[in-house]
Amino acid sequence: MPLTEKAEVDNLWTQKLESIGNGDDLAIAVSVTHPIQKDVRSFLDASDTKVGHLLTLEPVNGAGAKAVKDGPHAWQLAEQFQRIVQTNVQDTGATSVHIFMTAPVALAFLMGQLSRVFGPYTLYEWDFNRQRIKGGGYFPSISIPKVSVSK
Repeated sequence: MPLTEKAEVDNLWTQKLESIGNGDDLAIAVSVTHPIQKDVRSFLDASDTKVGHLLTLEPVNGAGAKAVKDGPHAWQLAEQFQRIVQTNVQDTGATSVHIFMTAPVALAFLMGQLSRVFGPYTLYEWDFNRQRIKGGGYFPSISIPKVSVSK
């Protein structure tokens, strides 16, 4: 069943899921401190990743310096992020997840603590110093493999 573009609000996050190709992977653009959707889409269009869907997330009050109010708010954002990603991984049948994020480090840490349910995923980093990519751009920084459970 092909998914069509959808946009909705899940309490603290505005989310938009769009089909962008025939791949099995899900890319996620998380814009907390500033919008990154265009940069992520440009990267995906030019890369050889096998992404079939792009999920964009932004706090309901918009991206910016005041998007995260305090510690409890950060925890709530992280918990909802986990549920949203887990649901979208299941709905799209994604075999791997690619995460792009602009967020305070504390929020990113909390999101990471809850990310084990995503299956294998790769985090991407922006090359601010332009040491890896001329003109700046994204590159994979950390990949978390599928965890196998021994009996």
